[in-house]
Amino acid sequence: FAFTRSIMSSAGISLWRRLVMRLRRPSYYVGQDFDGNRFYEYPSLLDDPRPRRTVKYRESEDVWKYIGGQRKLSVQWSAWLTHTRPDPPTPEELQADLIRRERLRRNVAMIEARDKAEDQLRLAEIASLQQQIPSPRNAPPLAEHPDHSEPLVLTSETASAPSGRKSRDMEDTRPSPPPEETQAWSPQTVARGG
Repeated sequence: FAFTRSIMSSAGISLWRRLVMRLRRPSYYVGQDFDGNRFYEYPSLLDDPRPRRTVKYRESEDVWKYIGGQRKLSVQWSAWLTHTRPDPPTPEELQADLIRRERLRRNVAMIEARDKAEDQLRLAEIASLQQQIPSPRNAPPLAEHPDHSEPLVLTSETASAPSGRKSRDMEDTRPSPPPEETQAWSPQTVARGG
């Protein structure tokens, strides 16, 4: 009987202590985000002048989604929780940020679509250029040319480029510059502090 009375009295004291502590440090509802998470603020237990700020997630399983990085609190509420921001965000501010993020998503999608189209166009141009250039596989084999003893003679018809222009190498008749003589390099000393 004495044992049960001590258990009952300790349970009663514990309950009584919790009620008193709640009255001593009341928590104040501050706001809610669009996901249903509620934010609270209450005075600190220590002599810290800053109040404690907490979040109660909509469902108990949501805690692990936020910790694991699958979901994120809004930047405004995160800044308020860490005392970077003194006042909680207003619903209008949260709505404006939501609109801004949606506009950003649309712009990113447009840029990615444009980049993808440019890449496809570039690949199509490369493919068409590769089709225009004869590959060594398509060149006739050397066995079809029975007489290899005669040297090939370069004529004006063969010197012209496929587009009818002459090669730039053949047009350049400037003399090449003389080779420079190498000299040993020795660094100069500089007088400092003069």
